[in-house]
Amino acid sequence: MKNGWQTKKLEDVCEIERGGSPRPIQNFITTEPDGINWIKIGDATASGKYIYKTEEKIKPAGVKRSRMVYEGDFILSNSMSFGRPYIMKTTGCIHDGWLVLRQREKQVEQDFLYYVLSSDLVFQQFDRLAAGSTVRNLNIGLVKGVKIPFPPLAEQQRIVGLLDEAFAGIATAQAHAEKNLQNARALFESHLQSVFTQRGKGWVEKPFSELCDIKHGYAFEGEFFSNEGAYVLLTPGNFYEKGGYRDRGEKQNSTQAKFLAITSSAKATCWLR
Repeated sequence: MKNGWQTKKLEDVCEIERGGSPRPIQNFITTEPDGINWIKIGDATASGKYIYKTEEKIKPAGVKRSRMVYEGDFILSNSMSFGRPYIMKTTGCIHDGWLVLRQREKQVEQDFLYYVLSSDLVFQQFDRLAAGSTVRNLNIGLVKGVKIPFPPLAEQQRIVGLLDEAFAGIATAQAHAEKNLQNARALFESHLQSVFTQRGKGWVEKPFSELCDIKHGYAFEGEFFSNEGAYVLLTPGNFYEKGGYRDRGEKQNSTQAKFLAITSSAKATCWLR
């Protein structure tokens, strides 16, 4: 380890507490103005760093059965996709699928702690500690023992500056790539439309029935579903609305390998090979 760096347990850096949920939760959900933010994993985005607002609120009476978190607190998912940290930009209550981490070490830069908690170094410790249980989750005891390296405060700030700049560059590049993809798709659709609207000499128009054998799909019984076999059992759920195939892992032993599929319940057409 570099000179000036030290390793600390997470419990030495943060006070760690678990969330709680008033039950039955549906009796505490409210739309009244005095409702308290009810923080769920759906309020955070996969690439987000902060939680600014919530979709749901709970009645003030539910607070004593839950755990309040405040702006500047870290919350950490402790089940399912465990180990993902977020920084609170609002106040609210968390259920028992979250842990709250409140910094008590003043010589730790908040953004540096965020990047460390988001790193593979820490996730590998979470992953190893959660291994072996039927339901993989993190409890307070496991999280307290996670070891984190810390340089002096000035070095933390320098590292944060470098990472912020790098991630800003990645976000800009991603935005440009998405814009270029949208432009390319619009250009393709424009050309495709012109091909069929500005028909040249020799074009003929024919009904589908003269070009294809058209058959309706079949509702397979459950006994035909299998994870083995040569071909996929296709349903509308296998296709994204904007185009593209989605593999759901369901297969059925079929003999037809090439066909044109048209959903009968929605306006969608897909070429398959």
